[in-house]
This record gives sequence, C-alpha cells and structure tokens, in this order.
Amino acid sequence: SLRKTSNFGKKADPQCQLHVSDNEVKVVKNLEQLNKSVFASLLRMLSHPVINESKSLLDKTLSLISIVAIDLPVITGDQGKILKDEISNLVSVLGRVSSEEGTQECTNILLEMSRCHVSFRIQVLDELIAGASTLGKKLEEQLRKLSSELKNRTKSEQDDSKKNELTVPAMQKLTSKNSAQASFLRLLKIIEELRRSDFGASSGTARGLNWRENGQRGGRTRDGRGHSWLYRMRGMQMPGRFQFDETLNDVIHAAISRNRPDTAETIIDVMERQLSGRGGIQDVLLPRFMRDGAASDRASSSRSGAASSQRASTSEAEDKKDAESVKESDKLKKEAASLNDPLADLLNLTELWQILSESLGELDVNKDSQTFMVLQPAVEAFFMVHASSSEKESDKKETKQEMLSHIEKIAPLPETHSDEKEDESSTDQNKFKNMPQNTIKFLQFAEKHKAVLNQILRQSSTPLVDGPFAVLTKHIRLLDFDIKRRYFRKELEKIKENTPRGDTAIHVNRETIFDDSFRELHRKKPEDWKGKLYIVFNNEEGQDAGGLLREWFLVISRQMFNPNYALFAQAANDRVTYRINPYSDVNPTDKLYFNFVGHVVAKAILDNKLLECYFTRAFYKHMLGVTVTYKDMEAEDLELYRSLLFLINNPVADLGYEITFSMDFERFGKTETIDLKENGRNFPVTDENKLEYVHLICQEKMVGSVKNQLRAFLEGFYDIIPRRLISIFDEHELELLISGLPTIDIDDLKANTEYQKYNAGSLQIQWFWRALKSFNQEERAKFLQFVTGTSKVPLRGFANLEGMNGTQKFQIHRDERSTSRLPCAHTCFNQLDLPVYETYEKLRTQMLKAITESSEGFGLA
Repeated sequence: SLRKTSNFGKKADPQCQLHVSDNEVKVVKNLEQLNKSVFASLLRMLSHPVINESKSLLDKTLSLISIVAIDLPVITGDQGKILKDEISNLVSVLGRVSSEEGTQECTNILLEMSRCHVSFRIQVLDELIAGASTLGKKLEEQLRKLSSELKNRTKSEQDDSKKNELTVPAMQKLTSKNSAQASFLRLLKIIEELRRSDFGASSGTARGLNWRENGQRGGRTRDGRGHSWLYRMRGMQMPGRFQFDETLNDVIHAAISRNRPDTAETIIDVMERQLSGRGGIQDVLLPRFMRDGAASDRASSSRSGAASSQRASTSEAEDKKDAESVKESDKLKKEAASLNDPLADLLNLTELWQILSESLGELDVNKDSQTFMVLQPAVEAFFMVHASSSEKESDKKETKQEMLSHIEKIAPLPETHSDEKEDESSTDQNKFKNMPQNTIKFLQFAEKHKAVLNQILRQSSTPLVDGPFAVLTKHIRLLDFDIKRRYFRKELEKIKENTPRGDTAIHVNRETIFDDSFRELHRKKPEDWKGKLYIVFNNEEGQDAGGLLREWFLVISRQMFNPNYALFAQAANDRVTYRINPYSDVNPTDKLYFNFVGHVVAKAILDNKLLECYFTRAFYKHMLGVTVTYKDMEAEDLELYRSLLFLINNPVADLGYEITFSMDFERFGKTETIDLKENGRNFPVTDENKLEYVHLICQEKMVGSVKNQLRAFLEGFYDIIPRRLISIFDEHELELLISGLPTIDIDDLKANTEYQKYNAGSLQIQWFWRALKSFNQEERAKFLQFVTGTSKVPLRGFANLEGMNGTQKFQIHRDERSTSRLPCAHTCFNQLDLPVYETYEKLRTQMLKAITESSEGFGLA
C-alpha cells in the first residue's frame, strides 16, 4: 500500500529536479512517439495498485491525464496498434470510479483518444459497447426479479390500502447509487458522446503535446469539465528549475495548478520514486524532453541512423509499405464506421426491453406515480438506444412562404373519410409506414407506456430538448398538454432572449380601445411586439405593473368580435365560437385588422396572458397548419355539412339530381359559380370520385373563401410565434392555451343532463359520472370540448348551455352497437353517444381515449 512505501511523506529526491528551457518543445507526430510520450506514461501509471487503492489519488491522476490529453494530435496515415492494454484498463477504471469528477475526466480522456487515431476510436467504442451489453444483461436479470416479485405481490395482496405502499426487495438494487441501471445509462451516455464526436476534429489552435512560452497551453478550453480545471493558473511565471516538496497526492495536485512544460514529466519521476522506491525512471517511462547532453547525443545519433536506413531502402519497398498502409487504413475506417450503426443493433438487448415493458406494466397496476421513477434510468436508456440521431430537431427557420403553404395550395385528399375506426393492425401499419424499425419500436413502447413517460418528464428538471427524451419533440402527440406547454414556454423564452429589449407604451381610451390600440400598434415591427408592452388608460391614474396589460388583453379580445368591424361571425352550430366572416371586406381595412388581431393573439400567448375568445375548430387548425376536413364544416355551414355526410354514406344517385365539381357562392344577392378543379362545372361527381369532391368543397368553403383574411391573420401571428412551435399542440389544446383551463362543476353538469335509453340509475351512467369526477382539470376541459365544441363554461351554469337552436342541455344517449367503439359526440346538440361498456375501467379508458386521442371522433349529426 501507499503507507508501506519508505519514501512516503519525505521530500522528493533532489535528483528528480529538471531544467528545461521554456521554448524547448517536442511535438508528437506519430504513434511511435505517442507510445513514448508523457501521456502514454501517465496512462500506464493507472494500472499501479497504489493508485487504484486510493479514490482521491485515482481522481487526481485522471485529472492530470485529462489535461495532457487535450493536446493529443490527430494522427493519420500511421498504422499500428498501441496502448491496447492501457485503453482496456482505462475503460475498466471508468466502471470503478465513483465520483462524478472522476467519471467526467475519464470520459474526456476517452473522447480525446478517440479523436487522436482511428484504432483508438475502434477499441474504445468496442470496449464500451461490450461493457454496456454486460450491464444490460445484468439489468435484465434484476428486472426479471422485480417483475416476478410484483406479480406475486399482486396475487397475494388484496388490500387496496396496502397496494399504495409498493416496496419489494428487487427495488433496492435498482435504486442504489451504483446500480446496474444507473451504470448502464451512464455508459450509454458516454458511448453516444463518443459517437457524436468527429474523428480528427480540431480541438484548438495548437495540436500535439506542446506548450506556449508564457506557460499557457494551446488547445481547447475546458469550461464545464469539472472543478479540477479551476486549479489551472494561466500565465504563471515559474522558474525553470524547481523541486516538489509535497507527498504523492499533493504532487499531482501541484501539477494541475502550476501548469509548466516540465510538470508532467516531473510528476512521473516523483510518482515512480514514491511508489517503487527506486532511484531512476523505468525505461518504459521515456520523457519528452532530453535531460542532458548524452541523451541529446543518443537521440541525434538515433535520428541520423534512421535517416541513413531510410535512404538505403528501395522505392519498391516503400510502395509496398504504402499500399499495405492504405489497405489497413481503409479497413480501420470501415470498422470505425460500423460502430456508428444503430445502438439497438450493436447491443442486441431485445429481451431487456421486453422485460422493462413488462415491469412498467406491473408498476402501472399499482397506479402510484412515484413507483415509475424507480425505472427512470432504464426508460432513459431505452430511448437513447432506439431514438434515431437523424430525428434531431432542425435549427433551420421556416420562411414565411413555408409557414403559409397550407393555405396557399389545395391540401391533398386524405386517405380515408370513414367515420368508423380502423382496426388496430391496419392503423399501426399506416401510422408506422416508411419508418425505420428502431423508430417503430420506440414509438410503440412510448405509446404503450405514455402515462409513465409523461410522469417521468413531469418530475424531471431537465428541459425536454436537452434531455434523453429530446426525440419526443418530433413525436409531440405522445406528450400530455402540461408537458408540451412547459417545453413551449422554454422555447418562447429563447425567442425573448434573442430579441433586442425595448418597451412600448400605448395610450388608449376604454370606449375606443380597439381603434386606439390598432392605431398605435399596427405599424410596429415584430421585434417591437416581442418586447415589453405597457398600457396607459387615458384619464385614469393606474400604473401598469402587469394588471392593466392583463385587463387590456381581455377587453380587446372581446372587441375583436364586435359586429361593427365585421371580422368574425358566430359559428353555425352554437352561439359561442367564432369563424372568419367571408364578407369582412366590406370593411376596407379588414386585412390590416386581421393582421393586428394575429399579432394580439400571438402576443397574449408570448406573455402568458389569457384572452376571452373562442374560435371554431377549423380556425385553430389553420393556426396550427393542419388540414381541415369535412367534419370541421359542422361549425361553418351546418346544412352543407349534413349534405356532405349524406353523400359520403349513400350512392350519388340517391341525391336525385346531378352535381359537378363546382359550387355556387352567393355574395350580396349575386350568385357566382366557382370551379373546384379545372373545368369543374363540366365534370360530374360519381361514387368513385365523390370523396375528392367533398374534400375540394371543404377546402374552398373553409380556406379559399377566406384565404386573404386568413393569410393576413397568420402573417401577424407567425411574426411572433413560428408555426413549427405552435404546431406542437392540437386544436383543442390550442384553445386551452389561448383561453385557459376552465373550472367545471361536475355536479352542476350532472344536474342539467338529459338521458335517452339510459336513466340516472343505470350502471353505465353511474360509472360515467364517477369517471368524470376522477378526471383532472385538463381532462375535464377536453371532455367539454369533445361534447360541446368548446371549453367555455356558460356564465350562468350548464342550465344555459347553448346548442344549435338555442339553449340545449347536455344529453347522454345509449349506443347499443359494439362496446369496442369509442364514445362519440354531436356538438350541435351537446350530445354524447355512450356504448354499454361492461366495466368501469373500460368505460373510463375509452372515454379518455376518445377525448385525448380521437380529435376526429365525431359522429354523424
């Protein structure tokens, strides 16, 4: 041990003093020189038992090697394999080191080595992948034990109160600091970091193991690499001859802080003397600098001999050697490239992921959100292995033309218009069409364990875009509204940070608030809108500390729908939601007004302020860049909606008259015929092309007839919030984002509900109200949207709920068709068709699925 060494605690031998000129530098250029360098010598010291027995000493040694590794050169065209044992030992050290600092320093060394030479990269990744596979198998065994214990507990435990106290012995091994799943995840992160780093990437202005004259080292800075870098003292002027008086630990510490060209070699000398008690450095620990004239002469002689030998070699031998070198280089490059294959293929841990899914399912039975966190590292590991790097979020900004493309050209015909739900196998095939196999696996896993995933994200302090689940920003539908909103807010903060700071004060009268605000703001640039807005109400003493701005948003949002401006009209199926008025151009400034309204709505979202406005579903879809469908026609033109539904579900001949690909449009008493396609008025609608007709007529009615107004609004909106960002929500969530989550009184709704073929005592009705009361605020709001078309709660309670023909109470109708169907809604009549489900659990599950995933799940009115 270290304490048994006779020299421990004594001053260093005077013979270890070195005298090196500040300008004397030797740069490593090939593998042979690297094998004899200070870096290689320090790597070999890691295998010494004394260093391995001391955690502190091991950390400090790693820190020193990490500093030297920064200046490793990029070596190309030089074949051979060196430091194989040293790399294997370094990887094993990575598995043993317990401190975060030591782990980071070890990772840095491996990273720099993998950039230095392709053979290092291959061996490092090979060793790490093999280690990850071993840990994965170990984790699989632990998860099997956990799953077995959970199953046994479920069978033996009948007391619900005890089910919430979920603790089994297998959890202890999974939650310890150095557990297999924690180590597995840590190793995967290191592998991914190495795979992302480019071989040969320059790490600074100076390459090679070189030092500057003023004591500052060339190469990349180490910001964020750990506290050891704080010990470096840039620019310290130190004498050329010095001696360390510290013990072995302090010597390494001093090397980090003194930052001299000869420090590393002095450390090796002192370490050897302290550890072995011998008076000289082993031959294997060759220094970089020549210590005396004899050494210099030997080096000179060696170089001279090598040069003579080289001149004596024949050109033929050189060519043969070069050819072999190129062949070996190509082989190594192919081998290195294969290590960038998907991690799922390299690790082949299919059974691990299966038992992980099974274990999560067993935990889900308990319904305790905290128990899911036990397997958080394993879930993160799954996403790291299966999420494709090609799915990384692009930083490319959308152009204005790209953001408006969904209204500038006719959307393609959807694959199906059927109201009936496709069977699961057919749905999966369409959903995962043309996707890589690993992407399909992680999407299926994420959908199956969506609740677990969202619970983990809910409790994570790491921003979504920076964590292991960043790939979900490309599959945002898997996330709950609150997770999306948190990610959305983080992205909006970035927009604010990148905007020049500036304040804008506007003066308005309450009586003319819309006109005054328009006059002062409509000429402002997008950057001005993104800045801080102050409101001054004329002839009032209040100062805006946030309250006046909040009030301004509420008042102006009501004025948007003032019929005197003719911007919006009430929806056909209720008296609550609004759509764009196709006749708004009676107001000559309507396009400017729409642009202003777009700015106001986006500004309210940016500033996290609520508006008192509710739009039709089609309008929200336009904001999201989503194609509208015939089902959105219900709020635009109820009679046309019913006609289209009849056409879809019946032969064209049943209409009793011929129709063509055209439509009549009445404007101020004058009727115009519009072709839906080229020469459409002469192109008859048949059973074969009727779906295309339905699609085109909906596009014309909901897009074409209001395209100019819509473009003006969206241009204003996208000036502040880009389409790619707002489109993470669906149309129901966008309404909640703009208008807020309502407070829904379930007892009031229950007291104002009518039943058809059910009664208040029916088992399914009792289960229904029990399920609705179990929903959280967001789920209740989505339910209200599902059955009424909006999340707005009537001002005087649900007794005054509005329908197509005025006040219309909420209705629940018995649906006697298959119980495999989801509940469906008729928003015109505030009606829910509820199948006769066999159990409470099934009813609740189907209800949640309908309101959260079935945005198109509306029945026929």
